[in-house]
Amino acid sequence: MLFAYGLSEPNVGGDLPSVTTKATRSDDGKSVTINGTKRWCTAADISDYIYCLVRSDADAPRYKNLSFVLIPTDAEGITIETIGHMGLGYAHTTDVTFEDVVIPFENVIGGEAGWNMGWPMLAGPALDVEKLELTAMALGIAGAALEDARAYAKEREQFGKPISQYQAINHVLADAETKLAACRHMLYYAAWFADNDRPCSAETSMAKLFVTETAVEIVLECQKVMGAYGCADEYDMERYVRDILLMPILGGSSNMMRNNIAKRLNII
Repeated sequence: MLFAYGLSEPNVGGDLPSVTTKATRSDDGKSVTINGTKRWCTAADISDYIYCLVRSDADAPRYKNLSFVLIPTDAEGITIETIGHMGLGYAHTTDVTFEDVVIPFENVIGGEAGWNMGWPMLAGPALDVEKLELTAMALGIAGAALEDARAYAKEREQFGKPISQYQAINHVLADAETKLAACRHMLYYAAWFADNDRPCSAETSMAKLFVTETAVEIVLECQKVMGAYGCADEYDMERYVRDILLMPILGGSSNMMRNNIAKRLNII
């Protein structure tokens, strides 16, 4: 069984408490009607359910007016449209529109106790895990780019010897190896907190910020090592570049991570 996240909306990115997709409970309390649109809803077109954040109370204060619901993708009233984007070609990213989509109340996450309790479910462990996922993806892309650049540098000969023997090249690769090791430590450090059920919003935000930003540096430097071949689609490097440029944006932008760090460490 496959699930898709329904979090962001056309006018809501990092400010998730401001979602406008509306969930209205029936008078008898047995069903919920959903209206609204979710954007960047990855894999909705191949999923069984959308794990959807909705505004469940028009009058309740911020953070106390949200719920999570499971919406079957084959329900009447759902329209799914593919969004084209640079990079991450494997990700089926979509817009999902809900027009009077009716689901049973049992599809509310947490049941009666979960109604209007969506924010506590999202803030903390859920977003921490998402940040770690994106951080791990960035680390993997950077590692693959470095592996390819190293192999290319040892095979590619110019002026009578492999280009890896030129200091201008091997220093670039040495710096990339050092940065990659630092990224790995940052990720594992944050993941240790999460694995041990310890508060880690600051640590996961630091990891997401540092690793995704540094991974961009690593991949772009590795592309330069390969020269023109780093831009040719016959090599994977061209794809690594397209994919890595999205990592500081996905799952919370770098500036959102800085906001999180500043708040959690009482810098503000």
